[in-house]
Amino acid sequence: MRRATLKLNDQARRGSAAVEFALVAPLLVALIMGTIQAGFNFDTTNKMYSAIRQSGRLASLDTSSSKLLTGQSMNAKVMSDIK
Repeated sequence: MRRATLKLNDQARRGSAAVEFALVAPLLVALIMGTIQAGFNFDTTNKMYSAIRQSGRLASLDTSSSKLLTGQSMNAKVMSDIK
């Protein structure tokens, strides 16, 4: 009798662990995916700020009109330099 009760308790414990995992796993996966997405967003923001900073620096250095091509505006030159 005692062995049957122990076996039943072991099966119930395994079943409850599976249910707990089924409840917690989606939350953990969502948390991990959110952390990864936040990292991508942070990286993209840093790249964008760096590009803006570099383009401003480039635009401030090339102010002479002697470096412009014929018919090229300063904005077009900055855009071509950035690309």
